[in-house]
Amino acid sequence: MQEKQSKYTGKIREMPQVANNIIKVAPLMAKMGCSRILDFGAGTFRNTRYLQRLGYSVIAVEKTPVIEKFARFKPGENQIISVISPAVIETWPGAFDAVVCTFVMNLLDDATNSRLVSIFQDILKRDGLVFVEVKEMRTARTSNGMTLTALDRLFLNRGFFRLADFRGRYSIGALYRRI
Repeated sequence: MQEKQSKYTGKIREMPQVANNIIKVAPLMAKMGCSRILDFGAGTFRNTRYLQRLGYSVIAVEKTPVIEKFARFKPGENQIISVISPAVIETWPGAFDAVVCTFVMNLLDDATNSRLVSIFQDILKRDGLVFVEVKEMRTARTSNGMTLTALDRLFLNRGFFRLADFRGRYSIGALYRRI
């Protein structure tokens, strides 16, 4: 097991489990010719590392200061994860084949999500992909959840169409393509 710094315990520990839907989406991204991916809201870099192991060039965005320090360690896989500020990506038009954004949008308000989708549209190449996964809102009492309809409202009105959707035990994911 490789070691990594954990923000919770100060110990270094490998986090082996990646999001199940990333495992499903990664082959689709390869089939569509994606090579350069932005992992927005990378958290502990599990998805970033998984995608790097598959041969993708991945740039991670995470604004949590503790996590930024964590990312500066060499992950031990002969690749260094690049961590950038969210503000920097706005200056990279057409720089990415795909964006991965897992369990971020369900934590943001509507105005921020709307701005984020506009940024994704700007930084993606033509026909670029966005994979979004969020906590699913199953009942009106579900906190910090979203529906597939809410995701579609954000993306379909801004020059994207949905290629596929995925359901997890407590999550929904959608793969969108920029028109």
